[in-house]
Amino acid sequence: RTASLGRNGRLVDFIDRSVATENPKPKVRSRKGKRKKRKKQQNPRQSPADHAQLKATSKTKPKLSISIPPRRDFNEEGRRILFGSRADNKLMPRCKSIVHEAQTKMLFSVRYDHETDGPGHKALFYVTLHTTMNDDALGELRSQGISIPSKFVNTGSDRSKVKAERLACIDLIDNLREYGLDLAEEIPDVANRIREREEAKFKLAVNQAQMILQAMGITRPSFDTVECGKAGFQSTVSFYCRGEPMCIVDHEGGRSKEE
Repeated sequence: RTASLGRNGRLVDFIDRSVATENPKPKVRSRKGKRKKRKKQQNPRQSPADHAQLKATSKTKPKLSISIPPRRDFNEEGRRILFGSRADNKLMPRCKSIVHEAQTKMLFSVRYDHETDGPGHKALFYVTLHTTMNDDALGELRSQGISIPSKFVNTGSDRSKVKAERLACIDLIDNLREYGLDLAEEIPDVANRIREREEAKFKLAVNQAQMILQAMGITRPSFDTVECGKAGFQSTVSFYCRGEPMCIVDHEGGRSKEE
């Protein structure tokens, strides 16, 4: 046995060395364990009754149950919603580019509407594509023997928002295929045909006007064309009709067309 004395001569430690070597060292509690133990202890400001009541209510707290709404099968117009299991996977990478190109050539406008059903990570996206056709484009298609409605409503659904948009585009392509238009194979350039028809009509009107001017004995007209910013060009045509000077002012989009 050993004893150690302090500076004042008092006994501050008395250890049995034989016992100390035989017994294992005591476990030292870590700070994390102390913190957990401190959390489990009762709040000193709470009474034992309040602490027991709070503990009982926390154990009997009911769990929240989240119900998933049923999947919709038809959109607002009664057309079946397209899901990934029924879609043509070959069109998936390029369906949006096909619709964008057809929008330019066939002169129709599109609008996307987004909806979400279900909670959190189980949400299901519904994307509705509204397509409105141009009246001139419809007339041009009818002249070729193709009759289609003026509006289309197509819906795609998936867990991914981007894939739901693509499914809506694929459904539009499938819907137009039912009327004899396969956009995946060839997109009819209706806009170019309308432009060519308008140019031919304009040239015919110019030729008729020149013939009328020559028949009336009008001198060769002179043009004075100036640019008017966003309004295009403004042309002033001056000529003599049976010896009397005349002047006409008008404006159009292009210089040559205005003259």
